[in-house]
Amino acid sequence: MHTISYANLSPFIGQVQTLFAFPQLRGMLQPMEPELESGQNPRLQKFYHDLHAVLEDGESLLKAGVERVRERARLATEKTDRAIRERPYQALGLMFGVGVVVGLVVSGLLKRHSSD
Repeated sequence: MHTISYANLSPFIGQVQTLFAFPQLRGMLQPMEPELESGQNPRLQKFYHDLHAVLEDGESLLKAGVERVRERARLATEKTDRAIRERPYQALGLMFGVGVVVGLVVSGLLKRHSSD
């Protein structure tokens, strides 16, 4: 079983949120469709088509970026998995050491917090 760390994805969170906003933007444009279909307002039609093109381009760029991040996460997961399989005792010792350090830090924080 592979687990993916999302810590390295923080620069892309805003982009992913924007990707989810595209359907909302399209929903906002739906009330304009009757006026667009009538063809009575050419400026509105140009604006709508330009905006639609920008949304399509942005959506495809964001999807490509998400795919790139997904691929990098998959490669990092495979590399970590391989390292653990090659050196299981070192990995176990490292995790034990990290657990001890985190436990000491949390213990110190709790002692300091309860003495205040």
